[in-house]
Amino acid sequence: MPRYTNKGNNNWKRQGHNKPAGYYDPKLVDSFADHGNRQGGGDHGNRQGGGDQNRRVSFPKSNRLNKHSRKDYRKLKERLLNDEDFQMSGEGTSQRRGGFNRHGKGGRSFQGPGKGRLENHTGWFRALIINGASHDKSFLLASLKNFVAPTELIPIYYQIEEHDSFFYIDDYAAAEAVMRADKQMTLTGDTKVFIRVSPCTPKVALTDRLKEKIKMVMVSRYNTETKALDLTRFHADPELVEDSCCAISRPPVMSVILEVIGEHIPTLQALNLDHNCMSVTETLSSLARRAPHLQILYLGKNRFTGLNSLNIIKGLPLIELNLEGNILCRKFDSKTDYKSAVQKMFPKLVRLDGVDLTPAIGFDLEEKKVDLPESHSSFLCSEEGRDITLEFVKQYFGLYDSIDRSGLINAYHDTAVFSLTTAYNTPPTQQNATRLNDYLSHNRNLKRVNGHDRREELIKKGKTEISEFLCTLPRTQHDPASFTLDLSIFNAKLMLIFSLTGVFKEPDVKGEPHRHFYRKFVLLLSDAGVAIVNDMMHVTNATQNQIKKCFVAVPLPVAAVAPKPPVAAINQLEVVQSFSAQTGMNTEWSQKCLEETAWDVPRSLEVFTRLNQEGRIPQEAFIKI
Repeated sequence: MPRYTNKGNNNWKRQGHNKPAGYYDPKLVDSFADHGNRQGGGDHGNRQGGGDQNRRVSFPKSNRLNKHSRKDYRKLKERLLNDEDFQMSGEGTSQRRGGFNRHGKGGRSFQGPGKGRLENHTGWFRALIINGASHDKSFLLASLKNFVAPTELIPIYYQIEEHDSFFYIDDYAAAEAVMRADKQMTLTGDTKVFIRVSPCTPKVALTDRLKEKIKMVMVSRYNTETKALDLTRFHADPELVEDSCCAISRPPVMSVILEVIGEHIPTLQALNLDHNCMSVTETLSSLARRAPHLQILYLGKNRFTGLNSLNIIKGLPLIELNLEGNILCRKFDSKTDYKSAVQKMFPKLVRLDGVDLTPAIGFDLEEKKVDLPESHSSFLCSEEGRDITLEFVKQYFGLYDSIDRSGLINAYHDTAVFSLTTAYNTPPTQQNATRLNDYLSHNRNLKRVNGHDRREELIKKGKTEISEFLCTLPRTQHDPASFTLDLSIFNAKLMLIFSLTGVFKEPDVKGEPHRHFYRKFVLLLSDAGVAIVNDMMHVTNATQNQIKKCFVAVPLPVAAVAPKPPVAAINQLEVVQSFSAQTGMNTEWSQKCLEETAWDVPRSLEVFTRLNQEGRIPQEAFIKI
């Protein structure tokens, strides 16, 4: 046999580095084929003559190896080296992940499933039995269970893969016990069993048959009296373990389970998911919708590492929760801190990990059933202020919607200030009609505008500057029926403050886009009249729901207050014309409606809307001459 020499690129050896990942010496390959019962003058043993003794490759005798022919043993050797679970470490480390060392025999280089490496892993392991296909499944698994006893071993989804076989393990202690059986357990004829164990993520192939089987197993585990579903170690159920790996930690399996719950047992009150190797709860995102009455949830002996893993389910109204056996339980300085953190996430919790808790102090309006006051679309703090505010709104927005807004200069005080903000409440489309380009350049949103000088520049000061600026904005048409008015402060001798929201459209812009607005006014009151000293305006694009409801005959929402006194005769014609424009009725019928409600415009609009919806207003009321 010729002497081997160092050929090829061996820079890694000269530079003092460890062997590169995945590397093996060609000499080692040929030596497997040449190894056997050599007689005389062979290279095996203490060879004499020629060659550097430091370059020799030798192997100890093995009776088992001699049972194979050269051809068959080469195939076995190649499978051992190229198997998907055989991985060599990268540069700078001498650790290997399982299997045989480079000398063809088991060694201490195998690193088993150490707990330090699996703190953030799935909790699943894959046990590969070399040449396992040649052994009877029942006999092989029974022998392995006897060897690892008293450790419990449940082989999950045993499969044949070419000449080998493998199965899944869901427990660290069992995986470690199986690892120790490598080359230590023998079968008939003193045949040693070669086993490699490695962490893994089990593969799940859902079929219609498997989905039906999952459903049947759930039926057998459901208690109709207590409305409780026990899915503890679901994948290890005798009906599933033989021909599938139904790991609940895998999203497809959990999706099927939640579908069954939502369709067949929506009244579920208790769910046990203990010991299922779960590390995230994203798959439970629809649990609150599928089982709205769920109050008890067990997630013990899983692999949750922190409370943030449970954020997706913190909306569940749980009264009992079990997290015992998870890593997160050991991350708190004390049990008190742990209980407090969990109780903060689930405020209704009264039992945690089998221990009763002290009820959390908080406010629960739903359980206390506090009688809240009747809601109104508008709030008016004063009857006197109501009249002044409504009259101001009518006159101001009448001028604002006109072609020429220059008349608004008289509505502002000499020292008045005005600012505009805008934002999209829904993403704009490619259509210009939904965009707010006419407002964005004047946007004084303090979260977007940096710098004191720029912020000051965007404030319009004085009635002349404010009036000129308002004239530059697109022409509008407001819908008074969409207004919501809140009068929060009123002092008859000083001022009033109110806010107003509603919808308007821009008739001169292509597509007549609809906008939603918010205005905040501060008015000074005097004998000469009212004047605006502060005006804040916010504009956004209207939602589809707002668009559907606007520009239809609906009453102006106002709070329930005493009836408004009669309007002076000199103003009646103006009120009639305005009411006619809002309702579409002619002036005769508009005046009739106003008179029957003592000239209370909001009340008249309410009556008109109700009668019009009931079809009780005759057609002649809408005929204008």
